[in-house]
Amino acid sequence: MYSNFKEQAIEYVKQAVQEDNAGNYAKAFPLYMNALEYFKTHLKYEKNPKIREAITQKFTEYLRRAEEIRTVLDEGGPGPASNGDAAVATRPKTKPKDGEDGEDPEQTKLRAGLNSAIIREKPNINAPSIIFVDEIDSLCGQRGEGNESEASRRIKTELLVQMQGVGNNDQKVLVLAATNTPYALDQAIRRRFDKRIYIPLPDAKARQYMFKVHLGDTPHNLTESDFESLGRKTEGFSGSDISVCVKDVLFEPVRKTQDAMYFFKTPNGMWVPCGSKQPGAVQTTMQDLATKGEAAKILPPPISKADFDKVLARQRPTVSKSDLEVHERFTKEFGEEG
Repeated sequence: MYSNFKEQAIEYVKQAVQEDNAGNYAKAFPLYMNALEYFKTHLKYEKNPKIREAITQKFTEYLRRAEEIRTVLDEGGPGPASNGDAAVATRPKTKPKDGEDGEDPEQTKLRAGLNSAIIREKPNINAPSIIFVDEIDSLCGQRGEGNESEASRRIKTELLVQMQGVGNNDQKVLVLAATNTPYALDQAIRRRFDKRIYIPLPDAKARQYMFKVHLGDTPHNLTESDFESLGRKTEGFSGSDISVCVKDVLFEPVRKTQDAMYFFKTPNGMWVPCGSKQPGAVQTTMQDLATKGEAAKILPPPISKADFDKVLARQRPTVSKSDLEVHERFTKEFGEEG
């Protein structure tokens, strides 16, 4: 919960600096004070001395600036727009360049400093621990790229420094990472990982199990042989492909209910869509039943093998042969089979 105080403080600082740069000191002062209150609350809960030090340093800077603004306001100066340079002496006259995503450089420095401290200290505090970084290529791509920000470089450098020491002490910190684009990784980060294991696409047995997992407790009438058939039919599908397939299948009962022209009433009073030859079938629609106040009693049919066949007829695997060749080539050069 206490991390919310830090985020709120940073947001107030961002607004305060914007007003400060614009010369709106009467607006900037309360924003600085709000930020300081949130930083103060966060410091009560923050136990990491390094992170506390980083926050305290910024706290002092913003407190000093707030006091400077208060002095100007107490003296009755409306600001540089009508009072010369009385209040500008403590700030740069030119607007600083924006940081990441248009953020003021002060906020960028604060975020980067805190993130670096967290990377440096938090794993050791919580040791023994396992750190998993998904899509690590988005964080640790090739250094020197033109679109790399200063904050990103600082975080990447800190990560490299800390990973250099992982396993060389008694802190029991294990770092795992995953990527779909191994060649995009910076060479230094690649060397930090002792093992580079290629996890291939799931085989038929694994795919069969994934279908069961994604269906979960959803009502269905599939048999074990149906699941085996689905596993065989989905050669080349990734776990993500199977997840998308099941999500699409989950809508089939709803589609059937929306399109149905006949329903029959079960002994417990529920309306189930059916064909015209179903014993007890009543010609009506979902909209008609809803109009009669029976919407809560409409029961979609359970998922069937036919629903999967319908979806799989239009779905294709998203991993191409060339993608697999890239992973296999990388494994031969740098890794090992999983």
